[in-house]
Parts: sequence; C-alpha cells; structure tokens
Amino acid sequence: MSEHYSHIAVYEDTVKLLFVTDRLPGVFKTALTQFYDSGLIASTSRDGLLWAIPILEKYKVNQPSSFDDETSMKLAGAIGWLTHRGADLAAKPILKLFDSNKSSHFNNTECSVYFDAEVYRQVFQSGKKSTRSMYNLITPSSFTKHFNLANTPNAKPAEALERILSFHMITDWTMLNPFVSTETDCTIWLQKMQKQLHDYHEDYRMYVEAVQNPQKDKTQKYLIDHNYYNPHDDIIRRVRSIADTEHTEELPVTLFKESDSLSVYARALLKAYKYTTAGIRFFQNEISKDEFGQIIERTKHDNEN
Repeated sequence: MSEHYSHIAVYEDTVKLLFVTDRLPGVFKTALTQFYDSGLIASTSRDGLLWAIPILEKYKVNQPSSFDDETSMKLAGAIGWLTHRGADLAAKPILKLFDSNKSSHFNNTECSVYFDAEVYRQVFQSGKKSTRSMYNLITPSSFTKHFNLANTPNAKPAEALERILSFHMITDWTMLNPFVSTETDCTIWLQKMQKQLHDYHEDYRMYVEAVQNPQKDKTQKYLIDHNYYNPHDDIIRRVRSIADTEHTEELPVTLFKESDSLSVYARALLKAYKYTTAGIRFFQNEISKDEFGQIIERTKHDNEN
C-alpha cells in the first residue's frame, strides 16, 4: 500500500473506532486528541515496528498519571505505526503479485496509486471530505500563522520554510543510508544514491490520471478483481456512520471478525484496530511482549529491534 491516502484513511478510521468503543486509556486519549497529527504522520511512515514496540515498552513501566508533550507525541506515533502495519499486511500481498508479474502494462506502484485514488473517492468523497489534521490545507498563510515568518523583511514564508525543511530532510535521509559512510568509490556511491532516489520516486501525474481518467482495464485489474473497497462491508458502513467521537457505544463483536470475503480496505481496518488494541493491552501489562508480537503477526523478517 502506498504511503499516502490509504494509510491516512486507515489511521483516521481506526482512531474513530478506538474512541467510539472506549478502548483508549486516558494517556492515549490525550495523545490522540492533542497530538493527532503525530499519529497521522507515523501512519504514513515505514518500519513502524522499529519504533512502536520500543516506545510502548519504555513508557508502560511506572506510568505516571500524565505524560509530557514529547511522550504523548510518541504514544500517538506508536498508534499510527500500528495502523500502518495493519494496512500493509492487508494490501501488500496484492501489490507483490504485480511486482512479481513483471508486466509492462500493470505494476505494483500503479496498483498502489489506484488504491489511493479509490480511497480519495470513497473515503474523502473526491475531496469534499477532509482529514482531521489541523494542517489539512497548507498555504503560505498557514506558515505565517504558525511559524511567524511574515515579520522577516521581504520573506516568502512558504518558500523559506520549504528550503529549511528540505535541507534537513535530505541531509538526514542521506545519512540514514548505510552505504553513505562505508562506500569508498565515488562512482558507485553516486549509482547507489541514484537507485535509492529512484526506488522512492513517485510521479504524481499518475495520481491525476488515476483519479481523473482511470483506465477501465486497470480499474478492473487493480480494484475490482481484488475487491479493494466495498462500501457495503459492515465495518466500513459502521465507521462511515460515525459523525463524531464524543459518544461511546458497545459495538457487536461480529463487526470485528476478519474474513477473506471482506474487501482489502475492510481487512486493513480490522487489522489496524486489532493491532492498536493489542498495543494498548501490552502497554497496560495485560499481555506479554511475545503475545503482542503474535497478535501483530511479527516475524523474524521484520526490520525492528
């Protein structure tokens, strides 16, 4: 699954269910209320178990009644990372089919884009419905308001901030690659860096095409044949009916039963809900680390500590 709309949608739907079913202890309610965007950003990040399990393990010991802001941000992030895993384990088997297919007409990247386009249409109603992020719409005035860059003489706030963030992101990203400090041949270093950049490249014109001009054969192959999103699935109908998260209610256990007959998105949501509630139970010392690992289908191949 791509790192964009689909993961964000699963995260937001999972958080809705967590609040409505009253499965959140106070510290998590605070974290997801005050630092909602930390979880949202983490939900689009890879290698989540590298961080989620250690964070939950660290802060579940000798818990205070409340945490400082930094800790709350990390707890919200842990929830986001667990929803990412749920979405991945539901969708990645399909993407791998197209990766191994080696077709010139169908590929896993485009399939992922078609997934996102369908989520954009179904969940976000083709742009009529927004995310719950306070930064849903980023404009120069957003930067002016939050970063007070307007007082800089002749400054263009958005461009100024973009240059700063771009520099630090590229610098940090470059240093994260293992070959950066070990490769001595300059030519090979550049080739490896180029490959890394290529692997993470996405042409956003693909998104425009998938939303505005989806091809019939690709819609059939990517979405219909694999039952990606079915608005009639019970869990999807229920989560779409949640207007707010202020009230709580007991939802039937059968609503959370996983089945291969459900759409990919429904299974992603159910896995994300199962993984996050397991994370909370682990945090509250109700289950062991091994039990938590079994629930979230952790394997020796996971890139984690």
